[in-house]
Amino acid sequence: MPGPVLRRGQLQIGESMIVIILILIIGVFALVFFANMTKAKYQVRLGQYEDLNAVETAHIVNSLYELRCAKTGATEVCVDKHKALAFAQLQQDEPELVNDYYFDLFRYSRIELQEIYPEGHNYTLYEVNASSQGQVVKALVMPVAIYNNSAGTNSFGILSVERFYTRRSSTT
Repeated sequence: MPGPVLRRGQLQIGESMIVIILILIIGVFALVFFANMTKAKYQVRLGQYEDLNAVETAHIVNSLYELRCAKTGATEVCVDKHKALAFAQLQQDEPELVNDYYFDLFRYSRIELQEIYPEGHNYTLYEVNASSQGQVVKALVMPVAIYNNSAGTNSFGILSVERFYTRRSSTT
């Protein structure tokens, strides 16, 4: 008599073990799923933060007295050509000085002014690159009027602000 009862007890213990193992496997899958969902939400928020940061940097560039037009009544986004030329020349001659002074404002970014019409010139106003590995670039391009104070003329140009972000690669 003890034989069939012992087998029935062993079967019940085996069934209980299988149920517990299945519950653990389902729990692990649920944990992995929710962890990936949280990671995806974090990546979306990080992208939004980077976009907002790029817009903020562009706004700071537009409000710099070092580049702003001196003509009164300028309501459009206007950059003084001579100031931009002097700023770009300073960036070429003494990049450490410019980068140290403006790093708190612009961090890792490249700011370029491209004069499109009537002449085609490019001015690199600021450039500090983050590390080249795993780099993400958020670019913001906006049209500007470029005022030549000595000639009294306006040109059309584009102010390009690129922010560099280094993403850490995850091992999950």
